[in-house]
Amino acid sequence: MTKASDDTLRLMERLRLVVDPLPPVFPTPEHPVIRPLALGSGPALQERVQSRNDMPEGKASSIVARVLRAYVRRPEYNAALAAPGAWRHDLEGNPTEPVTAEHSAFALSKLAPQPAPGPKKETIVVKIPAMKVNLMVPPSEIRFIADTVKTVDLTFDMGDGRKYVAPMSGKNWRRAFRQLTEIQATGAEAVVILQGRLVSGGVIEGAGLTVQQKLSKAG
Repeated sequence: MTKASDDTLRLMERLRLVVDPLPPVFPTPEHPVIRPLALGSGPALQERVQSRNDMPEGKASSIVARVLRAYVRRPEYNAALAAPGAWRHDLEGNPTEPVTAEHSAFALSKLAPQPAPGPKKETIVVKIPAMKVNLMVPPSEIRFIADTVKTVDLTFDMGDGRKYVAPMSGKNWRRAFRQLTEIQATGAEAVVILQGRLVSGGVIEGAGLTVQQKLSKAG
């Protein structure tokens, strides 16, 4: 026989507030044995609810529903449900039918030790040849270079000590500078975009600059 814990007995006192006397099927300090409830005990118990003047309408029924939910989830109730040869009982404590194997197995699963929680974080490494780069470059960084410059190494520093280098042709740089100057000469704002492929070693391969006029919100 499974006996009610002190917490479960205190739960029964909450039920007694709105159902008095407490139906014999429930445990008391004098008779603390837990007995599985007959199916349909919830509605049958609601019929015995005694409304109190100091409670809002529906409060008493809500207390019954909450107590029953808490009661049937308690470990000792599941232990009684999973016990070999267990029977269900009506509110008066009379046996009504055996607990089915399915319900017994379900109750037993609630009593099984739960697995330890898994790790909070997983690290998955995926090997890739490169990552596409598409980022904005401040127009103020696009400065004039001489026609004799064949290659420009545009270097990015994120402040963590690592640098990323985007080698590009001097021809592409001068074209971007010219387009930027023409847009700014009209009084409009320009956007400079770097595109390429980030490969190992912090190198942005196939880098090139694109200059576009910045559209207004209305545009």
